[in-house]
Amino acid sequence: MNDIGHDEAMMDFFKKKPDVALELLNEVLKDGDREELMIVLRQIDLDNPPPLTDGQKQRLIAIAAMPDEQIDYSDAPYLPEVKWVKAVKVSK
Repeated sequence: MNDIGHDEAMMDFFKKKPDVALELLNEVLKDGDREELMIVLRQIDLDNPPPLTDGQKQRLIAIAAMPDEQIDYSDAPYLPEVKWVKAVKVSK
């Protein structure tokens, strides 16, 4: 029997189900539980995100073409200001 640790098993699961990983991360960010956030960040490989689907690519292209005031941010998860410190603006 080949036993793997819980974190490794969760990493494999999240790689196969990135939508579940994103949903969990958004919920943890909303709840603000630091310990739970650290666990989730340990289990989600943020340096190797899954590739975008063609539909996701098309949506990003459409959003990039919109003026900022037309973009609906109402469903965006809350991110404290500290999260934006390492943000990088990507030019077209």
